[in-house]
Amino acid sequence: MYEIEAPGPPARAGAPVRDATGSIEATRLTRPSGPSLEFLVHRPGGRSGAAPVLLVHGAFTGAWCWTENWLGALGGRGRLAAAVSLRGHGTSEGREALAWTGLHDFAADLTLAIRAMPEPPILVAHSIGGLIAQHLLAALPSGHVALRGLVLVGSLPPEGLALVGPQLGLSLGLQALAGRFGRTPDVGHRNAMFGAGIEPAMAAAYAARIGTDTLLTLCLNAFTSLTQAYLPLPVLPAWAVGLPTLVLHGSDDRLVDPTAAARTVLYHGADLRSITGAGHCPMLGPRAPAGAAALNRWLDERGL
Repeated sequence: MYEIEAPGPPARAGAPVRDATGSIEATRLTRPSGPSLEFLVHRPGGRSGAAPVLLVHGAFTGAWCWTENWLGALGGRGRLAAAVSLRGHGTSEGREALAWTGLHDFAADLTLAIRAMPEPPILVAHSIGGLIAQHLLAALPSGHVALRGLVLVGSLPPEGLALVGPQLGLSLGLQALAGRFGRTPDVGHRNAMFGAGIEPAMAAAYAARIGTDTLLTLCLNAFTSLTQAYLPLPVLPAWAVGLPTLVLHGSDDRLVDPTAAARTVLYHGADLRSITGAGHCPMLGPRAPAGAAALNRWLDERGL
């Protein structure tokens, strides 16, 4: 749980640049001090009155991980959908200081992105991004942060890495033996990351987007934030502030297993949806459309 400052001047966005499809605007969020952030926006064709969605990534990826499927799947349903790259990720500034960047720094980035949305969004957060999102719940009663809903995708549980860390370390260690992130020693580990049946070439392409460094180097670059994730902090349950919450979990996810997902569900009084055949990154790979469909169905069920 972090101390969140009261809202100040709104974040300034740079001139948007559209991608090759013309559907996604790439812009930047700037502030008087601190790194500028990559901010991707998919604007709806019409006005549906649906709440906007803000997507935030986990470790080692960036806003790009949502562009393959989920950003368009959400925006195509008539709602504004945006994705942010936290400092040091994607094309955001701050990579040179990433090893010393803490969870509180990422929380400040996420707060900036939330306040840049046209109205309180539904926050969709992956992996360690989900832990950061849970830490921000304490700022809801004061009004320093406002949300319409929360979706935790393959998220670390409320206690962070304190309980799942040893298992996660073993899994990452096996991947490190393979030499590079994503190029795992067997099909099972590829499936655990990117979903059942993923082609080796596609897994390698994702690894290239993540970076060509060894996994050890990637983890050292995230040393401070990963270390802090082992230290449990107080987390306000979502039910205590009446926030509709969904836990989306891939059935093949071995990094955050079903027990950890169940703890998150019980703690927050959340709904649970399992994506059959999906791994830890259900927004990537062959099961990405199924994950986006499950999210859209829940939003419809909840009237969000």
